[in-house]
Amino acid sequence: MVVTLFGEKQADRLSLKVRFSVLADPLVVMRFSVMNTINRDYLGRTSWTVRTMAGSSNTAETKKATAVPIKNPDNPEERWVALYFDEALPANSGPYEFTVTDFADTILADLKQGRDVLRFTPQRATGMTEYAEFAVVYRMDEWDLTSEIHPDYEHLPADELSANDKERLRGTLEHDRYNVTGYKITNIPEAKSGITIKRI
Repeated sequence: MVVTLFGEKQADRLSLKVRFSVLADPLVVMRFSVMNTINRDYLGRTSWTVRTMAGSSNTAETKKATAVPIKNPDNPEERWVALYFDEALPANSGPYEFTVTDFADTILADLKQGRDVLRFTPQRATGMTEYAEFAVVYRMDEWDLTSEIHPDYEHLPADELSANDKERLRGTLEHDRYNVTGYKITNIPEAKSGITIKRI
């Protein structure tokens, strides 16, 4: 999970990539949350794909799905997308890779008060998660940030992102303008983890 704070009144970006396998039952639909935006069509700023991974027993391809927007009547601020696969992902198949890119006017808004949390909680995952990377890419002339493991997950093995990790996550953004803070967390038994980001 990578949040990029572009600054200069640009929308912030959240990028999420998850690799998973299907267990004993076929997977017909999957649900994921999207950012809340103000007076914008939130689906218009969200994109996603589900692909088979190279080397899996399936033909490597993008899986076709119909997207259905969902709102929680008990909490109108929660917004979700349900992906109904044109062909169900077979039982005991995979691995697959799910990616989503979501733009919002402001991500990690609580940083203005000093700190915020970047957390991932797959609601129906089973078994051990091998690892999770959390990173915030930010403009050095606008922010001075650091991060630490969220207190709920301090018992998990974790390492700060290396210089090579930061270069990979920064991508094509200018290295002299953008810095990266974050952690890699491994062997996650409860399938959820996260970091706290703080202003220095």
